[in-house]
Amino acid sequence: MENKINEKIKDNHSTGRGQDVENRHEEQTDRRLRELYDAETGILEAALLKAAGKSSWEEFPRESEAKIQEGYDRLVARLREKGEYRETLPENRNTEKLKQIQEVKENFDGCQNEWNRTHRFLKPAAAVAAAAMFTALVGMTIIADSESWYTPVNSEETSFPEKK
Repeated sequence: MENKINEKIKDNHSTGRGQDVENRHEEQTDRRLRELYDAETGILEAALLKAAGKSSWEEFPRESEAKIQEGYDRLVARLREKGEYRETLPENRNTEKLKQIQEVKENFDGCQNEWNRTHRFLKPAAAVAAAAMFTALVGMTIIADSESWYTPVNSEETSFPEKK
């Protein structure tokens, strides 16, 4: 059965019908996803409007640019009174950031140079330590093999005594 299915798929792909089926499937999936998105968006909008006590977006008052600017000015004045508002010119801010970036870069370069210097000494030391450990392991194996006496075991000695 599986072979028949595979043959059908190959036939569809070779004739181009498989591509049409895939395209239609993708279009159906896209259409279904768009419908789901629109439905969920409608539900969320309705919930937001209901929470605000309105039935449509047109019921919300439109504010003029002057009123928006007035609110912004009040916010800035309040922040200045508290000392939380900082007035910096963009040029000054950029030069300060450039200085900070330069300092970080210099610190990074210094750390990298330090790591390279340390790494140059550690790499050969690790190789020497690994060679010493390997030599010790081989030596211990040779000593253990030479000191152990191989005594063949007779099969008679390994059998269990029979119970009487």
